[in-house]
Amino acid sequence: DIIVSDNGPGMAAADLENAAQPFFRTDKARSRNGAGIGMGLAITQAIINAHGGTLELCNSGAGLQVHMRLPHAPAASGSAD
Repeated sequence: DIIVSDNGPGMAAADLENAAQPFFRTDKARSRNGAGIGMGLAITQAIINAHGGTLELCNSGAGLQVHMRLPHAPAASGSAD
């Protein structure tokens, strides 16, 4: 598991479900100049899904937490001779 957290205001519960959608932004009033375009979590989710993992967002009480879970890689087969 990989957990990334911040100490910001968190995210509204209704926004947590959609936050990993491409171009989703919680604050529609923010200018796109200097702020992201809403692709970071979408790209992260696509990569994690491609590897059979999961992405979960939750409010931690002191900000937002992003939980990334990837399956264990299978043990290498064969010998090293």
